[in-house]
Amino acid sequence: MEEQEYLSIYLEELKDLPELTREQEAELASAFLSGEPGAREKLTEGNLRTVLEEARGYLGRGVPLGDLIQEGNLGLMEAIATFGAGMDFRQHIRAGIRAAMEDALEEESGEAAAKDRMVETMNKMDEITTKLAEELGREATLAEVAEQMGLPEDEVHMLMREALNAIQ
Repeated sequence: MEEQEYLSIYLEELKDLPELTREQEAELASAFLSGEPGAREKLTEGNLRTVLEEARGYLGRGVPLGDLIQEGNLGLMEAIATFGAGMDFRQHIRAGIRAAMEDALEEESGEAAAKDRMVETMNKMDEITTKLAEELGREATLAEVAEQMGLPEDEVHMLMREALNAIQ
C-alpha cells in the first residue's frame, strides 16, 4: 500500500473519532493529572484533529502531509506527557505539536542544504579534474585534485566514491 493510501485511510478513521468539547477536554486533563487510567488515550484521540489542523498550516514547506501528521502526533503525545497543573492544556498541546512539526521542517531543510552543498562540491571537483586533465595531459591524481580543491585527500576520495555511486 502506498503512503497516500495509508494517509487516506487515516483521515477516514479520524472522522470517526469523537471531537472533545472544551469541558470534556478540561475534565480529561484533570483526570489525567489525577492519574486516571485511560485519560491520556482519550486526550490523545480527542486531539488528533488538532494535529491535522496544524499540519495543514505547514503544507508546501518540504515535508509531506503524512510526515507532518506523524511528527505532530509524536509532539501531541509528548505535550500530554509533560502537561502539568496550572497550564492551559490546549495552548500546551498546540505548542508541542507545532514544535515537533517545525523540528521536522528544520531537519528537512538542513538535509536539503547539505545535499545542495554536496552537489556544489562535486560539481567543483568535476570542473577541477577536467581542468587538470587538460593542463597535465593526463588524469589528475587524488593528491592533485585535493590540493586544487583545498580539501584533505580522504574527503576528496569520499566525494569521488559518492559520485561513482550516484552514476551507478
